[in-house]
Formats: sequence, structure tokens, C-alpha cells
Amino acid sequence: MEQKMQEFLAKYEIAPCEHIETVLDTSTTCLVVRGCVGSGKTQLFLSRLAYLLESEAAQKEQMLNLVVDASSARMMKQAYRERYGCEKTPNFVDIFSFAYRIVSFYDEKNQNTRKVFSNMQKAADKILRTQFKLICSNVEIERLLQKVYQCKLRLLNEKRIAEIKMDNIDFAAFYNAYEKFKKQKKIYDKADVLQEALHILMYDKEMLELYQQRFAYITIDDAQELSYAAQMLIRILQAHQAKLCAFVNPQVSCDLTYDADATIFDAWKDDYEDYKEVVLTTTHRLNSTLCELTNRFIPSTMTTASTEECEIKYKGFSEWKKMYDYALKRVEEKEEVAFLYREDAIAIPLIEHLVSNQIAVNFQWNIKSFLNDSIVKDMVNFLSLFINPRNMRAFFEVHKYMGLDMSNRMLLEIDGIMSDQPQMDIYQSIIASSYKASGKRLLSSYMEDIREVSGGTTFDMLQFVLEKFAYDANMRKERRTIQDPVWIALQILAAKYPDPREFLEVLRGLINISSSEHADVYVLPLRAAYGRQYSCVCMIDCFAHIYPKFKGNAYEEAFERRLFYMGMSRAVHHLELFTGKNCFGTRLEMSPYIYELHGKRKEASKPKATSSRLREQDFKRGVRIEHASLGKGTIKRVKDGMMEVVFAEENKMLNIKLCIKNKLVKLV
Repeated sequence: MEQKMQEFLAKYEIAPCEHIETVLDTSTTCLVVRGCVGSGKTQLFLSRLAYLLESEAAQKEQMLNLVVDASSARMMKQAYRERYGCEKTPNFVDIFSFAYRIVSFYDEKNQNTRKVFSNMQKAADKILRTQFKLICSNVEIERLLQKVYQCKLRLLNEKRIAEIKMDNIDFAAFYNAYEKFKKQKKIYDKADVLQEALHILMYDKEMLELYQQRFAYITIDDAQELSYAAQMLIRILQAHQAKLCAFVNPQVSCDLTYDADATIFDAWKDDYEDYKEVVLTTTHRLNSTLCELTNRFIPSTMTTASTEECEIKYKGFSEWKKMYDYALKRVEEKEEVAFLYREDAIAIPLIEHLVSNQIAVNFQWNIKSFLNDSIVKDMVNFLSLFINPRNMRAFFEVHKYMGLDMSNRMLLEIDGIMSDQPQMDIYQSIIASSYKASGKRLLSSYMEDIREVSGGTTFDMLQFVLEKFAYDANMRKERRTIQDPVWIALQILAAKYPDPREFLEVLRGLINISSSEHADVYVLPLRAAYGRQYSCVCMIDCFAHIYPKFKGNAYEEAFERRLFYMGMSRAVHHLELFTGKNCFGTRLEMSPYIYELHGKRKEASKPKATSSRLREQDFKRGVRIEHASLGKGTIKRVKDGMMEVVFAEENKMLNIKLCIKNKLVKLV
């Protein structure tokens, strides 16, 4: 070992290990460090950077240090300063920000202007509705955009793009419409930025030489998250001159949106003569119980240095309130707890519950997105109207859901009647207006119910809108269901705040809740926990429609497993997985991963009933049935010998006795 290296290890009290000399060697052209969760990759990553600066092998301006995202960049800078001091802190950047700097510099030099948008879902939704007459769910739009980004980041040509097939849509036509939309608006998505940066370096020799001369060392943490285009960008920059070092853990490659591909590093072995590889298979984070669990979920050769054991808890809650009360109890018992989630809406009632109980919480959430969600806005308007039947603004937003088809002229007439007659509300003004007779009869048919529910609880009002105005049918048109996380979050908050005025006040107040940066209680999206570890981890939304969220092919299914694996492997001492089967009458299924980890799902001991043996009492709420002509569905409610069944396209009221007698149904 060189004298400089020995002095460096002694100065920072770094214990010599098997691979430290290889990692700190500044002469290797290409080094790949493959390591499992908690194997010390991050410490080796920071040690290499510190040694480059300490040994004066490079100035910090000559080092390109890539991390997975902007949050990781901040975390790395803080970790480096805590370990090696602030005198020579290197810079950290994610690949998209780095690519944007190249594009911005090029645009400034050539006097170009372009805007970059990270979230293109609204644009894609607009294109689908206006040009293709399609209404797609959020998951379907995500999958479509993922395919678009894959095309860009795999550098596919027009012929290859034209060959791509997707269900229910001409993908090539959508791709062209999407590109045309961006060109008209003069905007770029993140994949465009990476593709454009690569294009600039490939075809602008002056720009390429500038960046190649700038960097002598390229070091990448979590390199498994890089796409093919990102790796091509790095290879062009390196050009066998800069020293390249990549830290990789393929088991937590979790960027499906931007086409992460950890397999490309396998080719580096043949591309570089001076290639070295370090393999780290011992985790210093996971105890023996967690190591065995994660190895069982995604098979690997990982071993643990810990002899500690712990209990893995699978918590199923019959009521959501119990889950949040349990979470509060867990916070009071543990010094450090991280509640990890995938769907933002699921976390909102938890954060509100903890903060309302005077618990400091370190959280990340997109509360504006939640409050601007169409379901939330509609329910806020309905409740505002029930509370104040003269609220014309609220009525204007929701009258279409009430079956009242009104022109703007008619709405102005109703508003005018209320202005002239302050004692009259909207409903009375409609009856007094020139509105069509059929509409007045429809309004009169449920006027008494509206008056009654106006004095009810928040939850009663939500259910009234769902059932009386068939709002669930509108949700299905928007390719959403009553299992939607936003609807579930509203129900939970409605149950906690029965007074609708208080409920609305709480909703409006969510925007003012601030995160406590130094709190030991975390409520974070799964991606934000990347690269971090916590004493106790609770994954709070382990449901079948969330894990797995994408399950169309083997590629997506492998990604889903890695994402769930990443969440579990954030725990150091304690892991809990939260789930449930019911939320205020909405049937929920536990994630199949829970069954897999907890043991095989027990099959029913008795055979499925056939139509010849069916009895009326077999048909209960939540039971799955299959109808001879309507297909499979779930019983929503049973009353007076009738059952309301939720089928794929619509809800149907069926006579139970007639269904049994005519052998129209069977249990699923």
C-alpha cells in the first residue's frame, strides 16, 4: 500500500479492508464496485472522493460525481462534510441536472430558449382525450409515458418505434402526437434533456472537447439507475481518458420511469483492458432476520455481519383509524421511525394525524397535487353546497353530476333569482326558473334526501354523493375506482372529522403544515428513502393495487419486486408491513408480496359453491360473483332480497332469488 494511502487511512481512522486499496487506486481506468444493501458502498464512494482530493490527484473541478437525484446530492454533501470536513467538499449532481447544464450552456452559446417539464402526465392526458378520444387511468398514462421515455433513452429509431405495440392505442401515433405537442409548446421532458445532451456531445466537437478536458475522474453512486443513454453520455465523456468508477447494486434498480438498466455494466469488462471489479456480499446494515427475509424475496448471496434478530410484523387493520392510532403508538415507543409509502394520498391522513397529536414529522408530500385532484375538488364543492345551499360557485362546479344539464344562461337566471329573493336557495330558485320540466322533476325526486343529508356527517355526505348521484360511475369513466388512494384518504379524514365545516377547514389547513427537518419521525415516499436507513421501518400501503402497481410483463414485475425490496431493506432493526381488507365498505386486497413473505395463502377448505347449491345467505357484501352475461363483479350491498353488484363497466341491481333460480350466477 502506498505511503499516501496509509496516511489517509490513518488520518480519518478508516479501518483497512479487503478492497480499500483497489477502490482508492487512482490509476485504474475502469472500476466497478458491485455491492449488496448495506455493504458499505456509500462509504467507499465518499472515501475515494476524499482520497482524490487529499492526495491531490485531482481538484474538485476535475471530478464529476454523479448520484441518483437532487436529494441524494444534498445528502452526500452533508455526509461528506460530517466525515471529512468542509475544507474541500466535492460537488455532487444527478445525471439529469448534469445533462441540463450541458444543454443550457449550449443554448446560451447559440441563443436558444427551451423549457423543461418533469411531469408530463397532464399533457399526455390532454393528447389522449382530444386527439384519440381516450380516457386513461393514471397508471395507464404512466405506463404510456414510460414507453415514450424508453424509446428516447434506448435511442430507438422511427422504424423501431413503429414496431412497438400497446393495448388499445396506436403507440407510434401517440408518440408522434406527443412530440408534436412539445414542439408547438417549445417544451422538453427530462428524457429529451438527456437525449439532447448526448446529441450535443456527439455532434459538437468543441463542446465535447471542453467537457472531456474538464473531468479527469468520473465517479458514480447507484449506477444501476442509469439508462442506456446516460451511460452512453458518460462513455463519451470518459473516452478512455478520465478514470471511471461505478458503484452498483442491481437488486435496488428502481427507476422504471427513466429506464434504469444495470445489465449494461456487464459489457464494460470487454470494453476496457484495465478493468477491475470489486464484489461486496456482506451487509453491515441488515440483521440476520432481515437478511434472510430479503434473500428469500429476491434470491442473492448476501450474508450479514450481524447476529442480531428481530421480529417482522405483518399488521392487518380492520379499521383505518386503528392503523393511525397504532402508528402514533409506534412513534411513542421508538426513537426513530420511518413510515414509507408509494401513493401520496395514503400518507396525508397519517401526517395530519401525527401533527394534530403534536408529533414533529419529517415528511415529503405533494399536497397541492392532492388538493387539486378532481375528486377532492368535487367533494369540497358538494360539501360546500350541502352546508350552504346558496353557494352558486359550488353548484356551478357540480351541477352536472346531479344530472342537471344547464346552460350558462340558465345558471345566470338562477343566480339572478337568488339575488332578487335572498330568502330562496339554489333549489328553490331552480323550481322558480324557466328550467325544463324534466330537470325540475329530477331535482324534486331527491330534494328531500338533499335536505336530510345537509344535516348529516361528512362521511354521510360523501357516501350520498357516491350513491345518490352515482359519482362512482363518473370515477369509472375517468378510469378510477373507489379503491383510489385519493378517495380512501378523503374517507379516512371524513370519519375523523364528522363536522363537514371542520373537515373543510382541516383540508384547507393541510397546505400550512410544515415538515420538521430534524425530527426522528419520517413519513416519506419510497423513492425518497433511497440510500437511507432507519431503525424502524413501517411500509403503510401494502395493498394489491399498489404492490405491484405495474404488472404487464416480466420487466415491470421485476421492477415492482425491486421497489418493494428496497423499502424493506431500509430497516436496520425493525420492519412492519401494514395492510387491511376493508376501508369503510370498500374491499381491499392485501399485496401478494405479503402472502409470499408471510407464507403461502391458505386455500379455502370447502369447495366453491355452484349455482345449484347456492342459498340467498351466500350473497353478502364484498363477495365476488360471476354473472352469466355481465361477467365478474363484487357485491356492494344487499337489501330486501336485492344485491347491488359492481361490474367492470357499471353497477347493477339484481334479484338474488331469480339469479339463483335461473342459475345466472356463481361464486368466484
